[in-house]
Amino acid sequence: MNDLMISAGKDTLGVSCDYSTGLIEMEGISYPEDAAEFFNPVFEWIDSYIEHVKGPIEMNLRISYLNTSSTKCLFDVIDRIEEYYKQNNSVQVNWYHEEDDEDIREIGLEFKDDMDLPFEVISY
Repeated sequence: MNDLMISAGKDTLGVSCDYSTGLIEMEGISYPEDAAEFFNPVFEWIDSYIEHVKGPIEMNLRISYLNTSSTKCLFDVIDRIEEYYKQNNSVQVNWYHEEDDEDIREIGLEFKDDMDLPFEVISY
């Protein structure tokens, strides 16, 4: 299994997935023309990690903007991780937001309320 690295673009997140540690990081803005196409490698990486590695997962999200289709895709990513958690696996999701960014904070709180896994909303 390989790590996944996607460089941030003008309208896409930077993504880093490390199979040796289970660390998944996403940072930046997300309003790609085709969110499903952008997130597909992330779905595939997570599915492969869950099937083959079966180690702990820590996801750190530092997102400053999400459009509606990106929000849905990110929900699907976290939903996959939640299913993994429900199989008694170690999982932690950390949603970081700038202290004065109420919109991103609210999105993080909505995700937290909709999920049944360790999920922290952290201001910086």
